[in-house]
Amino acid sequence: MLAFITGAAPPTGMNIVPDTSVIIDGRVSDRISDGEFADATVAVPEAVVGELESQANEGRQTGWDGLEELQRLADLADGVDLPPGLHPVPNDIDRAVARETLEKKGVSIDDPSPEQRRYHERWTENARVETGGSDS
Repeated sequence: MLAFITGAAPPTGMNIVPDTSVIIDGRVSDRISDGEFADATVAVPEAVVGELESQANEGRQTGWDGLEELQRLADLADGVDLPPGLHPVPNDIDRAVARETLEKKGVSIDDPSPEQRRYHERWTENARVETGGSDS
């Protein structure tokens, strides 16, 4: 995830983990600028950045709008000790973002099927053989 810290002091405010649509429409930087999200920590999932880059590469305006919003967020974070960039994010936040993204796309994760389990077992065994590893 990318983390942008806004405000001059260490964040004591809320944590914001925006999805792609929120980045595209510019809501986050607007609310930071008007003071509503003062001292908030904004963590942008890498998947969101990747999706925006993909849209921009396809020539879609939404991708360019989102990338411009990311630049605005980075500009708002100027002067803060933690520079914009990739920073570790707690697993619970990362999982929550992944779960929400999958739900919005109508994807559910269930237990693997017997066929998927066999495939995984064969893949794992082949990886051990190729690397000379063992289970012991």
